[in-house]
Amino acid sequence: MSLLEVRCPCCNARLWLDPAAGKVVDHQSTERQKIELDEFLEAQKHKSSEWDDKLKKARRDEERRKKEWEARFKQATENPDQLKDDYHSPFEWD
Repeated sequence: MSLLEVRCPCCNARLWLDPAAGKVVDHQSTERQKIELDEFLEAQKHKSSEWDDKLKKARRDEERRKKEWEARFKQATENPDQLKDDYHSPFEWD
């Protein structure tokens, strides 16, 4: 039988397989593109700014949720009778 040539989906390396033996006969790794230090640092700065933006958004969302829950708790402590109408025992859920 002839050899099968397969490309790795992760690193794009080439593998030659022997289907009869079920083994890898040969492989050829791909050359990684080397970049200059300035380009690398610029790419890292860009990634860092994206993470900073995501972190700031997560903090804003957390603060908003915290304020919302505090408002609900305050409302519940001021009007506990209103909660009795909304609350149903888990045993009554069926």
